[in-house]
Amino acid sequence: MTRRERWSIPVLAALTMLLARGDWSACAARKENPLVVTLGPKVVVAQSEEEKHPWGGWQFPSITRLDSGRLRVSFSQTLDSASLNTVRKHYPPGRYDSDEGGRTWQPARAGGSDGGCRLANGTAIRLQSPPAQDIPRVQLPSPAGQPDHGYHGVYLMRDPRQMPPGPGQWHVWRRAPGSETGEHLPATLDDPDGGVLCYDPPGNDHAVVRWQMLMQLVALPDNSALAVFYNFRLNPDRTVRPKWKSYCLRTTDEGRTWRFHGIVACDDHHPLAGFSEPYVTLRRDGVLLAALRTECAKSGPLYAAQSRGRTWSEPAPMHPFGVLPRILSLENGVTVLSFGRPGVHLLFTRDGTKWEGLNTVIAEEKKQTRTSGYMGLIAVGTDRFLITDDQFDCPNEEGQPRKTILVREVQVSATPQR
Repeated sequence: MTRRERWSIPVLAALTMLLARGDWSACAARKENPLVVTLGPKVVVAQSEEEKHPWGGWQFPSITRLDSGRLRVSFSQTLDSASLNTVRKHYPPGRYDSDEGGRTWQPARAGGSDGGCRLANGTAIRLQSPPAQDIPRVQLPSPAGQPDHGYHGVYLMRDPRQMPPGPGQWHVWRRAPGSETGEHLPATLDDPDGGVLCYDPPGNDHAVVRWQMLMQLVALPDNSALAVFYNFRLNPDRTVRPKWKSYCLRTTDEGRTWRFHGIVACDDHHPLAGFSEPYVTLRRDGVLLAALRTECAKSGPLYAAQSRGRTWSEPAPMHPFGVLPRILSLENGVTVLSFGRPGVHLLFTRDGTKWEGLNTVIAEEKKQTRTSGYMGLIAVGTDRFLITDDQFDCPNEEGQPRKTILVREVQVSATPQR
């Protein structure tokens, strides 16, 4: 079977899975000792008063824990577009906080920052990407090329080694153990093949420069950390590789320097756009699992690997659809996977090899009609977590459908396996 033939079955979007060791099985419910999954009631974080919003407004929620222990949900209030409007007409995200474990929510207070990625020695770090910038084309080098897939065909890639200094500076925020304040330092990304992503339609005298797509940081037991990215990358001859690649950079100096560490998933012959929106969790058994999206109409992946993510196994189909997958390991040994579009759904694994307990959080027959399918996860106990999502038709007090940001607590009880 050729590499292209592996992707011949049409489906809606994408999740696949693999493991560096062991045998993955299809997503099937266990007949013996099933997981006990309890979905709590929906809790409204925030609800729009307006009847209609453009795509992107009151969508794409995420959830984090602040230094104080307070929970914070953030969501977009800006048109979802790669064009200049997202830079020139950008609105700050909505932010709401909870001091009660997600049971009640209020508009966020001034100040407060998330706790970042906590390294093995207790140091907390956050890697901060340059913001999207509106830059005159005369100040930019000529494009290195165009990938097969672009946002309406107008993504152009530039060589990071030719970019002007300054606009692409990354930073790291770090706080030492026991300190109440952190420091904001320049960070070096040693990744010359990570292309610079530009929204650069013909006829425009400016380009929106977006750099590399950072998804998350993952702390490792040896006091290093992985930064998980996706982007279009460059070949040694500086031409552009055609598909999205998901990959990791690694720091061993508490975030000051990040060096290319390994490709999570790539396939230059993929019939769609390649692998994007990666998310990684470190299981208690030391295995890294990564979930990824592929675009448009065919399958995509959920991955697992060892050795701090330097080498990853080949993908195998796991589920026929899924955007912005999120994956979270709980202290009771259960790993949670969320995915969406259409709808929002949950799956679970106890051993990293068999997935079970499919639960639908938001049902949707036609994608993008009731939810964006984007969500966030955070643990709030050894056997429970919160999921935040958006629902477009949640009734207000007058029964009128409004865009709403929601959270639910989910408890997962793992019964002994025979």
